[in-house]
Amino acid sequence: MDLWTLTVSQGFAEKGPVIPEIMEVMKMFALSPGVECYLARVDGKVAGGGTLAIRDGVAGLFGASTLPAFRRRGVQATLLHAWLERAAEAGCDLAVCLAQPGSSSQRNIVRRGFTVLYTRVKFEKELESGNIAK
Repeated sequence: MDLWTLTVSQGFAEKGPVIPEIMEVMKMFALSPGVECYLARVDGKVAGGGTLAIRDGVAGLFGASTLPAFRRRGVQATLLHAWLERAAEAGCDLAVCLAQPGSSSQRNIVRRGFTVLYTRVKFEKELESGNIAK
C-alpha cells in the first residue's frame, strides 16, 4: 500500500514534491470498501498506478497516474485495459472515469471507447502577498 500511495502521488505531483497530506488522502481513498489498487511496471520498474472501484455493476476507474519518466509508453492504456477486463469479470455493465479536459488522459480514455458526458473545468490562481488582482 505504501508503494502504491507514493507512486500514484508522485505521478500527480507535477509542480513540486509530494506533500504528506496528498499521500494521506490517496491512501484513505485506496482503503475505501470495494476499491482495488493497481501498479503498472515497465521493464520491471514501477511506472504508475491507479484504482478500480466496483459497486452495484458500475466500475469506477480513478486515480490513474504515471510517473514522468514512463509517460508516453502505454502505462495508462495498460491500466485501462486491465480495469475493463476486471470490471467485465465482476459483471459490471457500466464503466466511468474522470480526466482533465483536453489532456492526454482524456485522449487515452476516449480511445478505449468512452464518450464524454460533460466537461468540467476548474480554475486556480496562485496569489502572492500584496499582488492580488481585484
